[in-house]
Amino acid sequence: MDVERTIEFLLEQQARFSAQQDRFSEKHDELVEQQLLLTKQVGVIRDAINADRQVMRELRDDIRQVNDNVGALVKVVDELVRRGNGHRPA
Repeated sequence: MDVERTIEFLLEQQARFSAQQDRFSEKHDELVEQQLLLTKQVGVIRDAINADRQVMRELRDDIRQVNDNVGALVKVVDELVRRGNGHRPA
């Protein structure tokens, strides 16, 4: 057994492993950075969805109010028509 060759082999393996570990560490850092960016984007999207939901609730309430107003107007017009367009018979 050649001790020097074994030591040289082990040192080469250690150097390769170290280089590979450095690449993995860099990739990990990139992935963490991307995850943080995505998390922020998800927060922005969530906030936009919540704002849209609020607008939809307000629109729903406005539509209900308009429907109520139209219903009341229809009743008034109907009563006027039934009484001869607001004119009393002679």
